[in-house]
Amino acid sequence: MILVTGGAGYIGSHFVNYISQKEADEEILVLDKVLPQFVLKALSPRIKWVEGDICDQSLLRKLFSQYKITEVVHFAAYLSVPESQALPHLYFKNNVAGSMALFEVMEEFGIRRIQLRHLRTAAGQTSDRRGSAGSIERLRAYETNG
Repeated sequence: MILVTGGAGYIGSHFVNYISQKEADEEILVLDKVLPQFVLKALSPRIKWVEGDICDQSLLRKLFSQYKITEVVHFAAYLSVPESQALPHLYFKNNVAGSMALFEVMEEFGIRRIQLRHLRTAAGQTSDRRGSAGSIERLRAYETNG
């Protein structure tokens, strides 16, 4: 099962929709703070949805215990530059501390792989700067040392 954090956001929801069609046998669990009804209605009914915060390690532990998560795709982040300048503490908490909370729980459960996906690829761009073919397919997974 793939855990997709931030899967109800613009890029995350497009990724979830695409990967659910591309890899029909893959189970997907989406964790997001906000689950808008239009997103839930637009995507496959076989996707499991959980409303919650990546900073909540109790919730993360519950999800990792309840589901057989084998990899994580991490889109959960705040992105507004003006807002980040006005409210830097919120951005630090979500983007830095939230990511660290996720990584710590992943380590506790022995999940040492996180899929890294380029935003241009996730948004559906079909070629990179070198002109080679690209798509949303499994990219090389990176394992942490330790």
